[in-house]
Amino acid sequence: MRIREDGRHRHRHRRLLSAPVAAALIILGFTGCTSPTSSLLQAATDARSAVSSAQLAVSQQKSDRTFVTTTSTALGDAITELGSAEQSATEVAPSTPAETAAQKRTLREIRTATDAVLAAQRVVLTDAGSALPALRASTSDLTKLADDLQKAEAKK
Repeated sequence: MRIREDGRHRHRHRRLLSAPVAAALIILGFTGCTSPTSSLLQAATDARSAVSSAQLAVSQQKSDRTFVTTTSTALGDAITELGSAEQSATEVAPSTPAETAAQKRTLREIRTATDAVLAAQRVVLTDAGSALPALRASTSDLTKLADDLQKAEAKK
């Protein structure tokens, strides 16, 4: 390849190389913008959504408004979502004692919610209604946790 005396070819080549580098820097910049608290908030919100869905499914089952298979599927999906939320909370790297405490609390609440959904799965065929109090309590606890995390994030 020849390079022109005016240097046009050389500059075009530099521009072609700089575009991927710029794109990589932008991507790295955006991925590093999430604070530990906002990541924990997202995990808690996802867990709350999963438990709320499980609660609705069990409530519908108790009232004979749905099939057992539908309820079982909803509970299985909730377990999957809770597992994802727990994984997300586990991957957070806290940098302060307050963030460490928030992570521990988030994981505790998600694990309690997972236990409640697992218990609902065990009794869905015999007495679905008996699982509702634990599911309601988990939904309430996760809502409070999400509210607290949102307040902590707003202070930053």
